[in-house]
Amino acid sequence: MPETIYDLRELLRALGTVDLISSLGSAPGGREMPEHPAILLETDPQPVTADPLDVTCFVDGVQSSLSLTHREWRPVHLIYVAAGALGAEGHVYGVRERLTIVASALDAQWARDLPGGVPVLELDEESPFSLGSAGVRELAGARDALERELVDDLVEEDVGVIVVDGSIVGRDVSTSVVGISKTTATRYLADESVLLGLEEGWRSPRFVIPAGVGGGHVPRASCYVRLRGSRNRGWDYGLVRIEALDADLLDGFAARCLAERQPRGNADLRGDRHLSSIASVEIFLRARRPHLFDRAL
Repeated sequence: MPETIYDLRELLRALGTVDLISSLGSAPGGREMPEHPAILLETDPQPVTADPLDVTCFVDGVQSSLSLTHREWRPVHLIYVAAGALGAEGHVYGVRERLTIVASALDAQWARDLPGGVPVLELDEESPFSLGSAGVRELAGARDALERELVDDLVEEDVGVIVVDGSIVGRDVSTSVVGISKTTATRYLADESVLLGLEEGWRSPRFVIPAGVGGGHVPRASCYVRLRGSRNRGWDYGLVRIEALDADLLDGFAARCLAERQPRGNADLRGDRHLSSIASVEIFLRARRPHLFDRAL
């Protein structure tokens, strides 16, 4: 029986411009109703027409790790974490960096005896089966700790408005700290249908995330902003969620996010929602890390 031939060129021509992206690699997470839904401050989406918020600096962090060796199947890692704050024209408001060898308690003294003087972090785990996940937790925790330390110092210095990559939860409780989250994994709204028709340059109704939700000790004002149109794409394409302690800052912050969009057609895999200034912080920090990490397989 001859092989069936399908005309994929005609198929794509009929669809018009499409994004050919690998799909169905994993099932998306469920959108379960939140136990404590956000409290709406208004009912309808709004176009973003405010003047952009005056921002002093953007804060983000990076993390890198290498497997140096294994001792009796126990991994020994070299990790680099850093946090940076950059403002207009690349002005550096602060940098925090840490280079560490991470090893099991069984290998800690051996690691301390190595030449080079790199500090050693000792993990309580001793089993090769649990050391992997323990190392992942330590890497993420070390990066987050540096970001928090840097933001706390900037707030104390009263530098002005600080934009952090992610939630403001865990940062110094200050109206000068606002956050932008690129992920929509957590559901906050009881009815998310308002997000489906949200056009580019519009924001969702503002809402309040109650204290205690997501680890926050105080209520947070928030809304979603569509940075790029999602027609013929996934519902979360170009969608970010912004946070502030003061709801009155959200419109100006939304406008700042729109002004900070990366150009269309950029090579950033997160370019539909990754602000240009935050991307610049990551580039700046990666250029500072030891070149050894650039050689990793």
